[in-house]
Amino acid sequence: GTGNTSWVFWMAATTGWPLYIESVAMSSEPADLWGERALSHGATVWQPSGLARALATPGPKIINLSELNRVPDDTVTNSLFAALDQVGKVYIKSLGSWVEVKAPALIVCDMNVGEHYSGTRRNDWALMSRFPYVLEFDFLQPEQEAALLSKRVVSTAGLRLHAATARWLVGLAQEIRTQCRE
Repeated sequence: GTGNTSWVFWMAATTGWPLYIESVAMSSEPADLWGERALSHGATVWQPSGLARALATPGPKIINLSELNRVPDDTVTNSLFAALDQVGKVYIKSLGSWVEVKAPALIVCDMNVGEHYSGTRRNDWALMSRFPYVLEFDFLQPEQEAALLSKRVVSTAGLRLHAATARWLVGLAQEIRTQCRE
């Protein structure tokens, strides 16, 4: 890809803050984001989701709401509003309690935006306005992409990808990207 998720890993490594990734694209109802009731030793208990636990964890953290524009229903993303704005907490009706965002928390989302991505949708402005900064990532310049491939691709024998092969692969990738955009 273009690095939108890699940026989140870089940010966590740079700050030393723990990183929590919530694949929100898999959420079909608000409860998927916050947790569910479950049975434990014959009793009904609340099982908070990974997102709810991450938000409630004291101390600095980065939370990535991955593939936010692939969530199929606005009711799911609407449930995030209060966590993302100055309220800083979400009331969970089935729990009868609040999930509070323990500061400091850097909450980001990654998305593939554009008509050439299937399975995505346009998000409500009320949601997107809660993310005041937008970073756009595009593909590296061909020479940068080839250098990255040469550096990162290593055979099982420990041999790096030859520079000429990396340049050829980048050229092929550029042709495919051009065809996909047309």
